[in-house]
Amino acid sequence: LNVSNLKVNATSITHISSQTFEQSGSGDSRVKIIHYADQQKTDSVYSTFDAILEQLSGNFMQINKNQIVNLDKIHKVQGSEIYLAGTSKPFFVSENRKDEFDVRIGKIN
Repeated sequence: LNVSNLKVNATSITHISSQTFEQSGSGDSRVKIIHYADQQKTDSVYSTFDAILEQLSGNFMQINKNQIVNLDKIHKVQGSEIYLAGTSKPFFVSENRKDEFDVRIGKIN
């Protein structure tokens, strides 16, 4: 992944989240936070999910409006909740992405 002059080995990424923060003088701004498997650091980039997904392999999927996950890092799936390796909080797959998600992880052929 090469975004905003940041070069990252995609296999080390667990997920990417979108966050809004208030920027003085210019209102809200959206930034993408890249989370890594070692959980020791994150990187912030200004980009769209579409631009990020174009650079990532097929092992990544946007599961809702605010999150992309590395499908290789999924530890457990319970309905619309997924758990990534090394994390304790669930990630939620939106209803409009659930069918594609099920196909991508092999629940439906």
